[in-house]
Amino acid sequence: MVSAEYTVSTFETRSRVGPDGKLHVSVPPELANTDVLVRVDPASAPNGALPPGTRPARRAMTAEEWKAFVESTAGTIPDFPGVERPGPAEYDKRDFDW
Repeated sequence: MVSAEYTVSTFETRSRVGPDGKLHVSVPPELANTDVLVRVDPASAPNGALPPGTRPARRAMTAEEWKAFVESTAGTIPDFPGVERPGPAEYDKRDFDW
Protein backbone atom coordinates (compact mmCIF):
# COMPACT_ATOMS: atom_id res chain seq x y z
CA MET A 1 0.00 0.00 0.00
CA VAL A 2 1.37 3.39 -0.99
CA SER A 3 0.75 6.28 1.33
CA ALA A 4 1.62 9.91 0.75
CA GLU A 5 1.29 12.91 2.98
CA TYR A 6 0.46 16.25 1.49
CA THR A 7 0.67 19.60 3.19
CA VAL A 8 -1.77 21.10 0.68
CA SER A 9 -5.42 20.18 0.69
CA THR A 10 -7.78 22.33 -1.36
CA PHE A 11 -7.20 25.90 -2.37
CA GLU A 12 -8.96 28.59 -4.33
CA THR A 13 -7.44 31.06 -6.72
CA ARG A 14 -8.63 33.54 -9.32
CA SER A 15 -7.40 33.49 -12.86
CA ARG A 16 -8.41 34.91 -16.21
CA VAL A 17 -9.19 32.99 -19.37
CA GLY A 18 -7.13 34.34 -22.23
CA PRO A 19 -8.51 35.47 -25.59
CA ASP A 20 -7.59 32.03 -26.95
CA GLY A 21 -9.95 30.40 -24.43
CA LYS A 22 -7.11 28.84 -22.46
CA LEU A 23 -6.79 28.94 -18.70
CA HIS A 24 -3.39 28.59 -17.08
CA VAL A 25 -3.31 27.56 -13.43
CA SER A 26 -0.22 27.20 -11.30
CA VAL A 27 -0.35 24.77 -8.40
CA PRO A 28 2.03 24.21 -5.48
CA PRO A 29 5.05 22.02 -6.28
CA GLU A 30 3.84 19.37 -3.84
CA LEU A 31 1.09 18.53 -6.33
CA ALA A 32 3.48 17.76 -9.19
CA ASN A 33 2.68 14.47 -10.93
CA THR A 34 -0.65 13.97 -9.14
CA ASP A 35 -4.22 13.85 -10.39
CA VAL A 36 -6.35 16.83 -9.41
CA LEU A 37 -9.98 17.79 -9.78
CA VAL A 38 -10.47 21.12 -11.54
CA ARG A 39 -13.71 23.08 -11.29
CA VAL A 40 -14.30 26.30 -13.22
CA ASP A 41 -16.89 28.76 -11.89
CA PRO A 42 -17.31 31.89 -14.06
CA ALA A 43 -16.90 34.96 -11.87
CA SER A 44 -18.99 38.05 -12.47
CA ALA A 45 -17.39 41.00 -14.21
CA PRO A 46 -16.44 44.12 -12.21
CA ASN A 47 -19.58 45.89 -13.46
CA GLY A 48 -21.70 43.03 -12.11
CA ALA A 49 -22.49 41.55 -15.53
CA LEU A 50 -22.25 37.81 -15.93
CA PRO A 51 -20.07 36.22 -18.60
CA PRO A 52 -21.91 35.19 -21.79
CA GLY A 53 -23.74 31.88 -21.50
CA THR A 54 -24.11 32.00 -17.73
CA ARG A 55 -27.05 32.80 -15.51
CA PRO A 56 -27.28 33.99 -11.95
CA ALA A 57 -27.81 31.45 -9.19
CA ARG A 58 -31.33 31.30 -7.81
CA ARG A 59 -32.07 31.05 -4.14
CA ALA A 60 -34.21 28.19 -2.91
CA MET A 61 -37.94 28.85 -2.69
CA THR A 62 -39.65 28.93 0.66
CA ALA A 63 -42.52 26.51 1.27
CA GLU A 64 -44.99 29.35 0.80
CA GLU A 65 -43.40 30.42 -2.50
CA TRP A 66 -43.44 26.83 -3.79
CA LYS A 67 -47.11 26.43 -2.84
CA ALA A 68 -47.98 29.70 -4.62
CA PHE A 69 -46.08 28.54 -7.72
CA VAL A 70 -47.85 25.19 -7.81
CA GLU A 71 -51.25 26.80 -7.31
CA SER A 72 -50.53 29.33 -10.07
CA THR A 73 -49.83 26.51 -12.55
CA ALA A 74 -52.79 24.31 -11.61
CA GLY A 75 -55.32 24.18 -14.43
CA THR A 76 -53.16 26.08 -16.91
CA ILE A 77 -52.95 23.26 -19.44
CA PRO A 78 -55.91 23.58 -21.84
CA ASP A 79 -58.25 20.65 -22.34
CA PHE A 80 -57.66 18.65 -25.47
CA PRO A 81 -60.70 18.83 -27.76
CA GLY A 82 -62.03 15.50 -28.91
CA VAL A 83 -60.33 13.54 -26.14
CA GLU A 84 -62.76 11.89 -23.80
CA ARG A 85 -61.96 9.74 -20.82
CA PRO A 86 -63.75 6.41 -20.97
CA GLY A 87 -65.91 5.31 -18.06
CA PRO A 88 -65.04 2.44 -15.75
CA ALA A 89 -64.50 -0.93 -17.35
CA GLU A 90 -67.14 -3.61 -17.03
CA TYR A 91 -66.02 -6.93 -15.70
CA ASP A 92 -67.51 -10.35 -16.42
CA LYS A 93 -69.59 -11.76 -13.61
CA ARG A 94 -68.42 -15.20 -12.59
CA ASP A 95 -69.93 -17.79 -10.34
CA PHE A 96 -67.59 -19.44 -7.90
CA ASP A 97 -68.24 -22.60 -5.95
CA TRP A 98 -66.34 -22.30 -2.74
